[in-house]
Amino acid sequence: MFSESNNHFRDLLLLVAGCIGAFWFYYSYPDLDPMGTIEKSVSKESVLSKSDSVITSWQIYSNDIVHKSEMESYRGVIDSLQHKFGKTGFKNLVRNPETKSFPLFFWKIDHYLKEDFYNEGNRFSNALVTPAGEIISYSMRSDAIRNLQPYNNSVIRDALGLRFETTVENRVIQDSLLTELLRFQNMGEDDYRSYSQIQKFAQKLGAVLPEDGEVFMQDEIWKGASEYLGDTYWKKYTFRRDSLAFQQEQGLRYVRLFLTAEDSVLGFLPKLQVDLLPAGGIKAISLNITDIDIPSRPYSDLMDVVIQFTFLCAGIWLISIFYLRIKAKAIDTQPAFIISVLAGFMFSATQFLRFANDVEFTAEAIKSISLPDRFFIIGILGAVSAVVFFVLTSISDSVTRQHWPEKLKAWDLARRGFFKNKPVGRSIVISIFIAGILTGLWAVLIQLFPGTHITADVRLQSSNFAFPSVATLMENLLGSLLVVISTLMILGNQLYAVTKVKWIIPMLSGFIFALFLEFFVSLNVHPFNYSLIINFIIGAAFGAFYIKHGFLTMVLSLFIFIGVFTTRAGWMMPNSPDANLLYIFSALVFSMLLLGFYFIAKGSEKKDLPDYVPTYIEDQAKEQRLDQELEIAQAVQKTFLPSRVEKLTGIDIAGICEPAQETGGDYYDMISLGKNRMAIAIGDVSGKGIQAAFYMTFVKGVLHSLSALILSPLELLNQLNRLFKENATRGTFVSMIYGILEADKRELTFARAGHNPMLVVRANGDAEWLMTKGIGVGVANSLLFMKGTEEYTLKLNEGDVAVLYTDGITEMMNISNQFYGEDRLEKVVKGVRKGASSSILNIIISDVKEFKGVAKQHDDMTLVVIKADSSVNK
Repeated sequence: MFSESNNHFRDLLLLVAGCIGAFWFYYSYPDLDPMGTIEKSVSKESVLSKSDSVITSWQIYSNDIVHKSEMESYRGVIDSLQHKFGKTGFKNLVRNPETKSFPLFFWKIDHYLKEDFYNEGNRFSNALVTPAGEIISYSMRSDAIRNLQPYNNSVIRDALGLRFETTVENRVIQDSLLTELLRFQNMGEDDYRSYSQIQKFAQKLGAVLPEDGEVFMQDEIWKGASEYLGDTYWKKYTFRRDSLAFQQEQGLRYVRLFLTAEDSVLGFLPKLQVDLLPAGGIKAISLNITDIDIPSRPYSDLMDVVIQFTFLCAGIWLISIFYLRIKAKAIDTQPAFIISVLAGFMFSATQFLRFANDVEFTAEAIKSISLPDRFFIIGILGAVSAVVFFVLTSISDSVTRQHWPEKLKAWDLARRGFFKNKPVGRSIVISIFIAGILTGLWAVLIQLFPGTHITADVRLQSSNFAFPSVATLMENLLGSLLVVISTLMILGNQLYAVTKVKWIIPMLSGFIFALFLEFFVSLNVHPFNYSLIINFIIGAAFGAFYIKHGFLTMVLSLFIFIGVFTTRAGWMMPNSPDANLLYIFSALVFSMLLLGFYFIAKGSEKKDLPDYVPTYIEDQAKEQRLDQELEIAQAVQKTFLPSRVEKLTGIDIAGICEPAQETGGDYYDMISLGKNRMAIAIGDVSGKGIQAAFYMTFVKGVLHSLSALILSPLELLNQLNRLFKENATRGTFVSMIYGILEADKRELTFARAGHNPMLVVRANGDAEWLMTKGIGVGVANSLLFMKGTEEYTLKLNEGDVAVLYTDGITEMMNISNQFYGEDRLEKVVKGVRKGASSSILNIIISDVKEFKGVAKQHDDMTLVVIKADSSVNK
């Protein structure tokens, strides 16, 4: 089969279950969704054409009409009937040929004059139209009526009982009558005169007016209303006349008629309200549904609070996790950058296509809707979404690689362009069958739970987007990425790392799906409590699949699952505007299936594919190696520093080496050469870490081997220089002071090989800087070294202090990038020269640290203090 392992039975079971689940969903869903009751439907273009034709025949249309349309439903009626009869009883009732039909679904069409199309709220009329193109209701704004002055000669003639004869005189009277009717309709300044003129012209045309002085006879008004209703969906109904009332509002006069159907339909009586204008035009036809018990959604406000609180807590937690991961340098920016760029582009594209669906890119449109401002807002939203996905992907990648790295295997391959291989092929194929299992499970749960039904929310993607196929697929992919990354890759893997219990992931996934699945796909399950339970079970099943499968599989399976529901109108509704979306989505899934099997059959084996190692893991490995080197270097450094100081009569000596975080090459030593004689050395090897420690060991070995044999400091350094140059890497050198201290004579004979000068502070406070000639060890050959280095003997009198140090003392920097310096060192030593050598040493170190403050110590601090003091070591 398509397994990487030998468990072919499990793969076969998955394949069969996926096929059965998909079959059951598509077989049973038409009986579950109220949209399955739509039996007669024409294309959207035909609906617009048919309704426009009727409205034009009413003589109230204008040129340059622009439409906005979307499919809606009488959700309250549908939910009430499903609640009352159950989903099966509802379908049987609606599909019963003996039941009088009612348009449960309709097109809501808004009409705009072209110049007002881009100004929201400026529609001039609105119509609700059946899927077959018949008008259910119509309304026209009062200011539009005053501007367009609609009239209908046929209705005027019928309402007044006129006998029009085609003579020139009659035509003049007809025009005068129409003028006065329009003036009366618009509530002119002299209503009494208009009313009298209407009576006069009507009588001239043969009208028989009522005895009560009214112009219009009520029977004829009802006939006028019937004439309009005869052009609508309601022509097949018989209505009872309820009442009639003359109205004056918003600068208009009209008559309002109330009608009730004589026969009930689906358990209620449709009631109509028709508003007729004096000039014969129609102002409104509206449907009132009052005797329907619409079920409420309990706990909706509480759930909104829970969801908002969960979002807030999750956001704070994710930001803290991101900060900690950044601080730990455990973020791989490459995959995060790829997904964030794609997510930002797709989000911006979907928003643009949503916007483009409502506009035409003309100069007039650009001027009316501030097109650059809209583009700027879309760009900002895209950037924000890219940042959000960068943070989420960074965290998920870091957490998953730490706790469950195999979940990213197929994704790593696909991201790097390795598609033709078995892991990627298997992920694609399995994702399709998982989606089939989830859709079938959902259909089974809907049928198992008593009292559940699907609400009649209609969401045609073609009404939301330009190029709805592209926009919907991108939106579905974004939602799938967001759910899988946040739910499974971050929360799930973190909980698994803490508890070591894999089955906690389905519980978490179920909880997240129960709360948030409706944000990404409209499943429309009612009642609310059953919706939570069903979504929890679907989420738990999704999380259970994650235990066995990886990131790529779960993203694709959720993408297909969401796609099945977002494309359902494409096959549920005849002549659906979403049909192209369905075809493209089906072709995409089928292509994925073929490619998946092809990759499995012809692709590379898992063992032959390269593993991906994130940059930050390589960096961490380097840091670990450096840490190990640092530990070794520090251990080496501690071993070759003097463990104790030999006592010399009349000489007080103290030494210290405080290593930096990155161990340098500082070294000091005190080698006993017999009674009252000692070799003293202080040096600094170039470089840091384990290499510097190695050379320090070499230097120490040479000094200890030769110090007893060669009593001339210059000659010993010359031999050290020869050996070091022969063995050390080119460019490596050592700066050093090496001398022999004779306590009896109180003399220090030394040579300075390129090291910092020695500071001598006399008992009276005078200071000297002994900067004798000297070349660093390893810099030059023996001849040049001997010529460039000299030997010097320092005479120490009672109370004199000599300070030997490395550049870690004088070149210590504070946060202002200032050096500690030789002047400050001299000042400190002068001030404490009367103290013991250990006290002088500690005070110098304390002062250097105080100067450094919070700045980082980049180099070792090494110090040797020699003081002539006859009171010590007697």
